[in-house]
Amino acid sequence: MNELQKRLLLLLKEIDEICKKHNITYYIDGGSAIGAIRHHGFIPWDDDIDIVMTRNNYNKFVQIIDKEIKPDRKFESFENNQKYTMLYARYCDKTTTSILRTSMLDVFESGVFIDIFILDPFPNDIKKRKKYLKIFKAYAEYVNPYYYENVTYNDYKEIFKMRILGKILGRKRLHKYINKKIFSYKEEDCQDYCFRFDLNPFIYPKSIFQEPRYMKFESLISPVPTKIEDYLKIHYGNTWMYIPNAENQDVHNVVTNLNVPYNVFKNDYYHFIPKDAIDKYKKFHFLRVKNNKLDKKVIEETYKLNSIIVQKNINEKLKKYNIKKLYNNKEYLKLKEIFEDYYNLQLDKKYIKNNIYIDIGPNIYYAILILINFGFYYKAKKIISVCNDKYSDLEELIKLVEKLNDYYYKCELDNYYELVTKYYNKFPDVLDFIQGQVKMLIKNNKKEKALKLIENSIYKYDCFLLKYKADILYEKDKEKAKIIYENILESCNNGILLLEVKECLRSKYE
Repeated sequence: MNELQKRLLLLLKEIDEICKKHNITYYIDGGSAIGAIRHHGFIPWDDDIDIVMTRNNYNKFVQIIDKEIKPDRKFESFENNQKYTMLYARYCDKTTTSILRTSMLDVFESGVFIDIFILDPFPNDIKKRKKYLKIFKAYAEYVNPYYYENVTYNDYKEIFKMRILGKILGRKRLHKYINKKIFSYKEEDCQDYCFRFDLNPFIYPKSIFQEPRYMKFESLISPVPTKIEDYLKIHYGNTWMYIPNAENQDVHNVVTNLNVPYNVFKNDYYHFIPKDAIDKYKKFHFLRVKNNKLDKKVIEETYKLNSIIVQKNINEKLKKYNIKKLYNNKEYLKLKEIFEDYYNLQLDKKYIKNNIYIDIGPNIYYAILILINFGFYYKAKKIISVCNDKYSDLEELIKLVEKLNDYYYKCELDNYYELVTKYYNKFPDVLDFIQGQVKMLIKNNKKEKALKLIENSIYKYDCFLLKYKADILYEKDKEKAKIIYENILESCNNGILLLEVKECLRSKYE
């Protein structure tokens, strides 16, 4: 832990004590939840802690926090500070500085903080849901002038209406009005929660946030969502368990100082800022939004034109090969190499985001199959989402592999083995089913057969298979097994597997 993380952990301990004292349920969420399940603590580069409460628990917290909070701490929310610009609350350390560069004009506590998000009951009726989200997004725009408007949300009429209401009612009365309008649905009448978050609120089944599970988070045993794996899958997608490379590791753009109070910093620059700066910024914001929309159209058209050229070049390359014959001959490694350029382009975020499809004809079927075989079912899923044609058999296979992974990460091993038993012989070349078959053979004490299956597989250098190989070899050659475990630590980016390997090294060699 670095010094900032130590300070954040101290704040979490304080909140935990307050919540336990008053029987208030909360869950650590976001990157903190990933940290709990994938690292048993902070994600190494993380610089914040997030927690979430249902609205009922949040209301209880609001009622007691002023009595419980320490003098050098501050609870910030829209309810107690009309100039506060967030949709969620914040528990701050007033003796420190943590100023987001995007909110330097804000007039509220800017010490090291923990964000407290709210889960609001979300209506079941489709029309009410649409209306809810329409009002919510306009309200988010009104509350926080720094949001770079979501490109999928262009309801200026609703935003204009919200600004007029704000001028007529004032921020405090408008907040009460919105509470009655959308933040007033009853728990018992709703099946889902809306996670009150910026312009893109997440919608979760209520079953995800019931009685908390508890996981190690540094020196604490902290509450996490009941179905944390489902929560992370909705929040971050199918690859939540993978540790991103350095360039994709998200950090906040924050000025931080643990020894100087935030007001010292703010006093140094406030007198340079005109009093009407925030109003000018709001006007500038609308220009930014318009420019962003224009830029988006140019980018879309540029990518579409580029895709025509790319498509022609890739199809010329593929003409050199009999893709179907290579697949039938199980030359999967060769095919993976052949399709590499196609994958890199078609899976580019801007191609997927703008629904741009690089048409490679019937070869697309085998390109998708290769991804599934090599364990990249989530990439195959993305390509299918932009395909002109639908492939029901591939979609069903993806669902099976996804379900298999869900069972594994939820530790529902009976269901996991049942699925392996049912489908391994049908899909013997799919890595995920090979992993399952090896794991089941080891469980049934057929270790030599498992080892043979690993050695004969084209995926024998897969980190899961290497781990199972080391588990088998440990009984005969402990040092060879140790070398394999240590190699996995250097090459693997699956955080859950890394925890398992570290535990093996700790329990077997220390």
